[in-house]
Formats: sequence, C-alpha cells, structure tokens
Amino acid sequence: MMSGRLKAGVSEKELKPEVGMAMGDGALVTTGFRTPIFCKAAVLSNGHDEVAVVALDLIGIDRPDAMRAARLAHERCGISPNAVLMACSHTHHGPAVLPTLHTYREYCQGGYDEARRRREREFVGEVVDTIADAVSDAHHHQQEASIGLATA
Repeated sequence: MMSGRLKAGVSEKELKPEVGMAMGDGALVTTGFRTPIFCKAAVLSNGHDEVAVVALDLIGIDRPDAMRAARLAHERCGISPNAVLMACSHTHHGPAVLPTLHTYREYCQGGYDEARRRREREFVGEVVDTIADAVSDAHHHQQEASIGLATA
C-alpha cells in the first residue's frame, strides 16, 4: 500500500422492510418496528488504495448477496469488490434475510409460503441496492481527513 493524503466519506441509508415480513429471530410476522434500521458506509482512500466498510442492522447477509452488493458498488463508483468489508449487528429483531432462515420457517412453521419467500428475497434485493448506494455516496462525498491517537 502506498501512502498519500487520507480522504474519507460516509453515508447512512435507512433500510425499510415492510410490516408483515418474518423476523431474524424466527418470528413469522412482524407487527411493526420501534426503531429504524440502517446501512452505514465509510470509504477511506489514500489516493492509491481505497476501502469501504459497511455496517448493516441485520442478523446477517448471505455471501452471494454480499458479493452482488460489492460488484454493484464497483459498477457505481469503481471501488474494487475485494475492498468492500461488510459487518452485521446480528440483531434478531430485524427482518429475515438469510436463506437458511427461509428453510427453517418452511419446515418448522406453518403459513410460510412462496409468496412470503418472494417478498423476503425482494427485500434482500433492496438491501443489496442500498449497500451499493451507500458505498457509492460515501465514495463520492470523500474529503480530506486525518486519524489521531490519544492515550490516557
């Protein structure tokens, strides 16, 4: 990695699942949301290398979906898909987005059908698009920055 002037950009996007989706804790249907959930991105660059760090208020994100989001971010702003790091808060009180949870509900809970599965996959598509938007916005809003360290 070469050194250069540090630039940083940040972005925050609200994720808006619809009421009635299954939840990450296995509950079949949400009845409402008390607090918003977010996708937050920070992009750091030294003029030669660039990295994005994305935080998601979700139980997790499936690898193929994360890779699709990283490729889409690359298409929108040029950041390498290999330079996009994603982390999830692992909240069980957000929407279900993992295919393994779909399988669990299908076999262990009544009332989970193809329409619910399709609605969840549509939301995952929205999450993927939101991740790419957040990374792209953070990339395009970079400004000179500095990092400091203090000890007590």
